[in-house]
Amino acid sequence: MKPDAKLLEICCGDGFNARHFYSSRAASIIAIDFDKTAIPHAKRFNAAPNITYIQQDIREGLPPGPFDNIVWDAAIEHFTEVEIDQMMRELVQRLGPYGILSGYTLSEAADGRKSNALHEYEFKDKEDLRRFFTPHFKHVKVWETIYPTTTFTFSHRKRRSMLLINPACKGVLRRETTTQVQGTNLMPSVLPRRQTISHSLGQ
Repeated sequence: MKPDAKLLEICCGDGFNARHFYSSRAASIIAIDFDKTAIPHAKRFNAAPNITYIQQDIREGLPPGPFDNIVWDAAIEHFTEVEIDQMMRELVQRLGPYGILSGYTLSEAADGRKSNALHEYEFKDKEDLRRFFTPHFKHVKVWETIYPTTTFTFSHRKRRSMLLINPACKGVLRRETTTQVQGTNLMPSVLPRRQTISHSLGQ
């Protein structure tokens, strides 16, 4: 994220990331979540002068932009395939010419079972994730990181995987994925920023 960026965070949850990771660098942040309890919590415990929290379902509309950064962390899997495609169309229109769309997701378990009953769609592999972006972004790159020897117990805030997109016309994509080895969730690490922002996207 460049200094003084204009950032949109969708599905922001309790605002922890907006406050502790983005607010010290971004000039302004609009953080949106449909949860009627999450947004009051965010306003109370994770407020900052440059953050505006909005309670809204992103399927019903987004702020107009343009934004330098759009963050969609640990939430894309809560939407159906059709909804993801529709959201991609909306997000492309709201990114500035050198904007970055970033976030993370998780991989489907080897036995096909969902890790969370509330998930609408879990990605089977890198190519399954990629197919949602190639219709909307000219250059798409996907990374996957698996650590088979490092295990973590996850809470609702734990990172399970990473997906990052950068549109220097509309976006570049990076994804780090968690997997399951013998039924254990694995935690990915984050690659250096230089590796994630390497391609510009154009329509």
